[in-house]
Amino acid sequence: MSPQNKQAQKRYQQLFVDIQTVLFEDWDPIGINDIAPGDEYDNYISRVANALSRQAGVEAIDALLKTIEREAMGIYSNAGKRHSAALKLKKLGDQYFK
Repeated sequence: MSPQNKQAQKRYQQLFVDIQTVLFEDWDPIGINDIAPGDEYDNYISRVANALSRQAGVEAIDALLKTIEREAMGIYSNAGKRHSAALKLKKLGDQYFK
């Protein structure tokens, strides 16, 4: 593997960890981050990373999280908490994809 590919892989792995952290610590729509393993929301990381790679805005990220809550989990969570997580995710996207 070339040094460039290794750097890209390492960067992607760090993005995965950073998204995982925001989803688990800040979004946590089912409120289990004090009792569940940190990988609880890992199934959604690729969807979020895809949105970030397309430089989605805060509202689009918020809408994605809302869609995941409603369609995958069947819940309605705290909109303020979701929006705060969307802001953090947008900042991550700006760091990784600009």
